[in-house]
Order: sequence, then structure tokens, then C-alpha cells
Amino acid sequence: MQPKTLARPWHVTLTDSARALGESAEEYRRAIQAGVVLQLSVSPLLRNVITGQAGALQANGRPHPFHPHEQSIFRLDRAYGQQTGEIRGWYADAALLYASGVAWAIREVQAGRTPDVVCFPTDPAGHRVEHDRMDVDPGRASTAPLIAAAYQRLTACTDAAGVMLPHWQREGLAGRQARDRNAGLNMAGDIADAAYAYGRTIEGLLRSVIRDANAAAAAPAPAPAGESG
Repeated sequence: MQPKTLARPWHVTLTDSARALGESAEEYRRAIQAGVVLQLSVSPLLRNVITGQAGALQANGRPHPFHPHEQSIFRLDRAYGQQTGEIRGWYADAALLYASGVAWAIREVQAGRTPDVVCFPTDPAGHRVEHDRMDVDPGRASTAPLIAAAYQRLTACTDAAGVMLPHWQREGLAGRQARDRNAGLNMAGDIADAAYAYGRTIEGLLRSVIRDANAAAAAPAPAPAGESG
């Protein structure tokens, strides 16, 4: 006979859901940091590359020269760079899911609903995507200024990404245009960190609104008018 599994309260599973989203983004963030360190460790500009040759014997008996240390350095530099680039994409996706998912959960609880987990919409192919809205109402929370600052940073990054998107494939920009383009791309590249920071900032607010919702649900109902105790 299987032991009976007790159902977990909605607020516990919702909190776990939000935390799992945050940990997912954090894993990718740490992996990027490790990847950058690995790539720097084999940078041809920083390493003392031994230029000695070796030879691979050909059918005619003559050695075909190659540079073993140089080859390994350049191969690893390229491999670490490609791998870190792929992880950056995963990190951006996870960070946006985290930020928008926690924001969605806060709005749901504030509206009187009790979702068990953070849910996301899907695109026509069935892939989950982040919510369009990232805003939350912090009310009188002590962290309201921090939330506002984190939200402002995130919207600045997403606005930069939206403005620069049509220009990403353009070349030949010069002078101030090139500087503006590079600044916009740099800000757009920071969107993952901004989304992650915003998610971390508002996750505490989610726990706070859950506590408020539970307290309101546990409060005794007011006595009907005209009824004395």
C-alpha cells in the first residue's frame, strides 16, 4: 500500500516555483562566469604559446609540420567562447522567465487568486515565453524604492533592445551613429542581468503578498450588522 501524500498548500508550491525559476537563472549566470574564466585561461593574448613544431609523416615520408600547443590554445579558446555564447542565450531566457513569472505571481495573489505554480503563455509552436508585463505594485513595502530602481533598469535595457533590433544587421555606421549603436547593443546585452536582479528584488515582495493573503483568509469574518456579541 502506497503512503498517502499530503497535498502541499498553494502558497508553498508557488514559493517553490518562483525559487526554482530563480535558481535556474542563477545556474546559467554562474556557468557564464566560469566560462569567461576558462576562456581567459587559454587566451592567445595572455598565454605564452610555445611555437615549437611537430611533424605528421606523410605518404612520401616527409613530415607535415603543425604547432601542437598553438593548435590546442586556439581550439579551446574558440570552444569556450562558443559554449559561453550559447549559455548566455539560455541565461537570458531563464532570467526573463524568472522576472516576468514572479511579477505575474504577485499580480495574481494581489487579485485574490491562489495559483499553485508560476505559469507562462506559449508561442504558436508551443514554447513557453515570458509574460509581456513585468510591472508590480509594491504598495507600502519597504523595498518599493529598490523595486522601482530595478524595474527602471530592466525597462531601459528592454527599450534599448527594441530600438536597436532593426539595426543589428546593419554595417558601415560611422561616428556618433556607431557609438550610439554600440552603446545600445551593450545595454541590450545587459538585459539578462537586469531581469535576474529584478526577479531577485521582487521575489521578497511575492512572499510578503502571500503572507498578507493568508492573514486575510484566516481573519474572522465580521459579524452581520445589528448582531451583538
